[in-house]
Amino acid sequence: MVITILRWLPQILHYISYESISLSPSTAYAICAAGLIYYPLAITIFFKYIASWLRDTYGKAEALRFWEIYVSIAWQVQTIGFTSLTLTSIPYLYLFEEIPSWTTKFVGSCFVGIGLASKGGAIYMTGFNTYYWYDMALNIPNAYFVADGIYRLCGSPTYTLGRFTGFGAAIQFRSIPLFVASIVDLLLITVFNYFIEQPFVRKMYG
Repeated sequence: MVITILRWLPQILHYISYESISLSPSTAYAICAAGLIYYPLAITIFFKYIASWLRDTYGKAEALRFWEIYVSIAWQVQTIGFTSLTLTSIPYLYLFEEIPSWTTKFVGSCFVGIGLASKGGAIYMTGFNTYYWYDMALNIPNAYFVADGIYRLCGSPTYTLGRFTGFGAAIQFRSIPLFVASIVDLLLITVFNYFIEQPFVRKMYG
């Protein structure tokens, strides 16, 4: 909870007083790039090198506690990266002058809704254990690992349809940098899924 509040604090201050926190474009882009790279790199390093060492050294209970804090920080760092792009000037807005503002707000909201619904559907079908990679952290199969519901339509909904939230925000803000960041995020999580998660899934679940 504390981590989440700290993550949202810059944007809250920005909305309360626009001048209270504002970033230069170069600073915002640097923070965003760092956040985008840190998240997949951090979880990759954990699953490749840290998880097994923690389980063997401190036991699975302590490994799980550490993982919950570790992944929460990774998520928040990534979110701060995206948030930084909303705290700076948005370039190329003139390209959208002919498009009514309600159009981008509506389309963006639809994309965000699809993303949230996809993540919610994935959690509903497989539970929080799968969503938080408990099986990979503990090397124990999850009881609710299924290929039903939204998983019949999409094999990795949180990595594909779930990423619509970023694209929706980009459309709402009319932000090309935010759209590019969403593409990079999609590519990086796809690489993680292909090289790290899917080999584990095939080995654990067949």
